[in-house]
Amino acid sequence: MMAAYQLMKDHEVILLERNNSLGKKLLVTGNGRCNITNNKPTKELIKRIHHGKFLFSALSKFHPQAIISFFNENGVPLKEEDNQRMFPESDKAVDILKVFEEELNKITKFNTKVIDLLIENDEIKGVITETGTILADRVIMATGGVSYGALGSDGLGHEILQKHGVEITDLYPVETSLISREPLDLQGLTLKNKKVMVKDNHQKVVYSTTGDVLFTHFGLSGPAIMLCSEHVHHLLKVQESVSLECALISHYTQEAFFTQIVSQPAKKLTNVLSFYLPKRMVSFVLNLQGIDENALVRELSHKRVRQLIEALFHFKVEIHEVMDIKKAIVTGGGVSLDEVNPQNFASKRFKNLFMIGELLDLHGEMGGYNLTLALVSGYVCAREVSASQLTN
Repeated sequence: MMAAYQLMKDHEVILLERNNSLGKKLLVTGNGRCNITNNKPTKELIKRIHHGKFLFSALSKFHPQAIISFFNENGVPLKEEDNQRMFPESDKAVDILKVFEEELNKITKFNTKVIDLLIENDEIKGVITETGTILADRVIMATGGVSYGALGSDGLGHEILQKHGVEITDLYPVETSLISREPLDLQGLTLKNKKVMVKDNHQKVVYSTTGDVLFTHFGLSGPAIMLCSEHVHHLLKVQESVSLECALISHYTQEAFFTQIVSQPAKKLTNVLSFYLPKRMVSFVLNLQGIDENALVRELSHKRVRQLIEALFHFKVEIHEVMDIKKAIVTGGGVSLDEVNPQNFASKRFKNLFMIGELLDLHGEMGGYNLTLALVSGYVCAREVSASQLTN
């Protein structure tokens, strides 16, 4: 949408959309609020994007501050929230879509599925759709990954490119839920703002983050878990299960928390712990530790209390699978970056073919990084395509 919007000012553009309307995936981002970008400096942004250095040139031409200005100028002011995430002030993704929709509806062919590229002597001549061939001087592919297939991105773009010899790296789920075979019995419970660590078989911390954790009927979900999922996926390739460790108690050292508990000897242990954790979580941990839920603090030895505190500070869940890529929010992998010119997103293999967004082996963490990638690659690609048309 960004690429077409920029190009249509000076060129004849056709936007091919397989859905019956634009921006279906955009509308569901950020729970319908649309975390459109992140206001971090370029160096910080690059650190949070897989293969982010590839975007260094593009981000020098169009960056988060330019994105913010773009929407402000188009009547959609943005606001900054925690971790420098940017949202429309209205909290409505539809307002972001409206910036593009009115103009783009004029040039869009809806319900149009592209099934192949038209190539002659390694030069793009157009595309082949289910209903016929459309000739074009330039073709920009923005077909996304394989996540959220129901919204239009089901991997067809990768299949078409692979058929013509373009290298596609392994696709894998990013920002997805995790599956555990352990009977957690905590379905629907959410723990707020907890530190979560991913550990390998040698107990080395591979990744850590802080956020909400949701227990489900299959295992774990929620923002913190989704941030961990990519790292869990890679570990599961080389080991049978992955240990996920959650610090259930924060703002205390273990020794300070021990003092806090034993200073209330006449109270039920359950009541003391329920001040810090949901009662269901307290009951679960006590049962796991073989401690009577009705026990008074003074009925436990200091050694037993310390063992319980260790379990609370290092609550572990064994993860055995990552949710299927089709249920992931983001796709990892894609068109190898060796195939693409970072200056303009042009194919190195085929003249007049350009590839942008999640189609490429680029993705970011949660927090507005993926939409930033989409907007930046779309804008810069359009700018460079326009310049190349003027000089050819």
